[in-house]
This record gives sequence, C-alpha cells and structure tokens, in this order.
Amino acid sequence: MRLSASIDLLMQLAAQEAIASDFREIEPEHLLEGVLKLSELPVQELDKIAPGANAARELAAEVSVIRAELERRVINSTQTRRNLREQVGKGKTPYEGGHIHRSRAAREVFEAAAQLANKAGTETLSAGHLLEVLLVSPTDAIVNALGGVAGLRPRNPVGTPFLNEYGRYVASESIAQGIVDSLKAECRALIHSLSLKNRRCVFLISDNDNLVFSVVHASAAVEGPQSLKGRRVLDLTALNPVGKEREKSIERLSQALVEATTKPEVILFLPAIDLSQRSNKEKQWADLLKTTLASGSAQCICRVGQEAYQSWIKKDSTWKRLAHTIWIRERTKRVVPSEL
Repeated sequence: MRLSASIDLLMQLAAQEAIASDFREIEPEHLLEGVLKLSELPVQELDKIAPGANAARELAAEVSVIRAELERRVINSTQTRRNLREQVGKGKTPYEGGHIHRSRAAREVFEAAAQLANKAGTETLSAGHLLEVLLVSPTDAIVNALGGVAGLRPRNPVGTPFLNEYGRYVASESIAQGIVDSLKAECRALIHSLSLKNRRCVFLISDNDNLVFSVVHASAAVEGPQSLKGRRVLDLTALNPVGKEREKSIERLSQALVEATTKPEVILFLPAIDLSQRSNKEKQWADLLKTTLASGSAQCICRVGQEAYQSWIKKDSTWKRLAHTIWIRERTKRVVPSEL
C-alpha cells in the first residue's frame, strides 16, 4: 500500500515524542501526538517540508482534512497533546541513538488503518486513516486525555463557507422532461455508479462540457435507489481551475472538498479534469482531487477529457479503486441546452 505524503512526517514527529518521553518504541499515543502536531503545521511552510510543488500540495490537502476532522470532533490539538504527555508519562529507556521502531500496538493501528483505506477504496494510507483508527479504538490514555468521551464522538457538522459561496444545488424541478428523456440511459448509468459502495468519484469521460452538464443536471430528475435518498448534487463547476485564477481556484476547491467531508448528504459536481495544453499544470487539479478523496469521505462527479483520461487516469491504480468511469458518447441528434 502506498504511503501518503503525510506519513513519513507524522512518523518523524511521533518518534520525537517517544524519544522525548524516554520510550524504547513508538506507542499509539505517540502516533496521535504526531497527528496533532501535523495538524498544527502552518500551511504556508509546507512547501519547505515536502520537496516539490505536488508533494507540498498533497501534504497541505491532508493537513486540511485532519484539521477539519479535529474541529468536527471538538478536539483542541495543543491541549490534547499536553494531556497525552501527562497521561503517558516517562518511559524507562532513554534514547541511545539508532532507529526507533513501532510497538506491536502501534503496528496494529497501522494495520487497522490500512484495512480502513482498503474499505474506502484507496491504496493510499494517510494520516487521516490513522486518526480515525486512534479515535474509534482509543487507548485508556487517549480517552483520559480527551476527557472521558469528549472528542470521540463528532459534533454537528462545522460551517461550510466555500460550499455556500461557490456551490449551487441542482434542482430537479428546473429540468425539462424532454432533456431527461433524451438522456435517460446516461442518467441511469450515473445514478447506478453513485450508488456503488467505496466509489468516491464518478468520472464522465467526454470532451463536451455541455453534454456532461446536461447529464448531471438531468439525473436530478430521475428516481434513484434507496441508498441515494436524501442526497443532493451541488454544482461547483464555477471554480474551474484554468487561466490566471488557477491557483486561487485550486485552493478554493481544496477547502470545498474538505468541507464536503462534513456533509455526507452532498454529492459534488466538480470542474473538469482536462488536458488542453499538454502541460502538467492541468494535472495539479487531478492530483489534488485524488489526494483529498483518498484521505476523506467526499463523493463527487467530474468530467474528464479523453486525452487527460488516457494520460493521467487510466493506468493509475489509486484512481481505479476510487473512481467509476462512464463514457459519454456523442450523438448526431441531441438537445443540449445552454442553460438548464
């Protein structure tokens, strides 16, 4: 299983905690201390920690997911770290140099996190998976550090300012019945894909933005299975990460994806992944989306251009586990409205 950009850094932080506390091995409590310290890293400094723009962006996305989860569970990272140090106390083995290993209990946390990642449909193990295991199956010291049951149960979802500002819900009553009928096969395929377990994303492969837009919006007017009851599609395609505003749009999309992990009833309709100029700059959006979906629990729909699919998606093992692919074929006769 692939380790995400955050794991190596997390282990360094956990090892520092174990060494400072005179422990011979890294214990689960040290892993949690490492996750908490990771969440406190200033995002603007991450490019100095992770070599290369893509690695820094991947790490920043993971840190954002962890911060959102801690906030959702009302966990103060600094105070919890202090409480944990008091609960764990000092060990009896001062550090004498060399490599410090994980204890059996810490290895079991990693094994459970890997199973969690597999269940979520990703081959990438992230700090978010470790955090979830540590809070679902906490040690006594972790429970005490969090104040009994405080922090172990998530509170109501936190605010979603980016989703509120840039998203708009797809309303089924605004879709003309003729459009729905003409795209019935595509709509059924999309709805079926969204109902599949452990699929974070549905890729609609097409070079036609208007056609994919019509399919997604028309699907809102089609009756879905019980598993999709209460789910709504939120259109975020206005945040298209191209042109001069690419970096700002990618940052906003990153924040919106993190917010979406707190709203399981929402399915995001995201800007397209396209290869317009044979440049890796366009790939930034694809890499950010893959990292965030592997670390969190958002579900989305995204158009992918045919060339981008062949270049970046088709042979990627992580995408094979995370996404379901539907090819949207062109038609000689179709009704594709400019506005629904």
